[in-house]
Amino acid sequence: MRKYLLTTCLGALAAFAAGGANANDELIKMSQNPKDWVMPTGDYANTRYSKLKQINSSNEYWRSHR
Repeated sequence: MRKYLLTTCLGALAAFAAGGANANDELIKMSQNPKDWVMPTGDYANTRYSKLKQINSSNEYWRSHR
């Protein structure tokens, strides 16, 4: 049983090391443009921050409709 567990763990480790999760190159390229909101949270860091200059505290909908 111990040998089976060790083999399984080493196999899983090798699979993760060899085929790490890579982001889609096209998605990364699209996310560089601030006009394209290609992910639900804006970017991989989940910042939910828009780099657009048109959005500011004077024209935010949620602040004026509380």
